[in-house]
Amino acid sequence: MIFVIKIFYNGETKTIESDKQELVVGRSTPAKEVDIDLTPDKMVSRKHLVLKMEYNMATSKNEAWLHDQGSSRGTLLNGIPVIEPNKLEPDDKIEIGDSTINVRLKATSKKDMSFQEKVSARSESFGETSAEALPKIKSDLTLEEPIEEENDLISSQDEV
Repeated sequence: MIFVIKIFYNGETKTIESDKQELVVGRSTPAKEVDIDLTPDKMVSRKHLVLKMEYNMATSKNEAWLHDQGSSRGTLLNGIPVIEPNKLEPDDKIEIGDSTINVRLKATSKKDMSFQEKVSARSESFGETSAEALPKIKSDLTLEEPIEEENDLISSQDEV
């Protein structure tokens, strides 16, 4: 799985992809670089938030999580201030200073897909089969003689 991050700032859009499990979002300085640099947005803290990819055993899927790092101006998720870690959905809008970002997870190969995602992808590629599309089986077979029971059956109590 990889992160796909779209950054919207000052009328421009930039897309970044990363396969790291954890990304620091903020402003880089000569002493410390961040993974996603939102410079020149001066309203963003140096270490504003962390994006984490976490595996959920209950759903067998990787999930993207947002962790605000106590930034001085805060972070908004869909217009609501972020106080504690939040699981991100594909259409969530994260506002950081004057920047807005959107975060998605994308499978890079089938091994990165959950079982449900593999089933869904496979059924889409093959299409669905309706009952009308199945071949018709003609059943004109009839038995001419009734089946008789055999008396020579061996039961568990008989000796072989």
